[in-house]
Amino acid sequence: MDSLKMSFVKMMTDDAQTLQKERCFRLWVNSLGIATYVNNVFENVRNGWVLLEVLDKVFP
Repeated sequence: MDSLKMSFVKMMTDDAQTLQKERCFRLWVNSLGIATYVNNVFENVRNGWVLLEVLDKVFP
């Protein structure tokens, strides 16, 4: 039972870290002033268009 609790705590910590990194990346991408506004990194980056816009801003 203790190992199950430990794995759940680790999973919750990983989720919190992932959300923090996603928010940080999303804020940075939106600060670049690209045409596409990013609400959810995982959904908006799926087709690659946002990444191309970011590359165009970073390396014109």
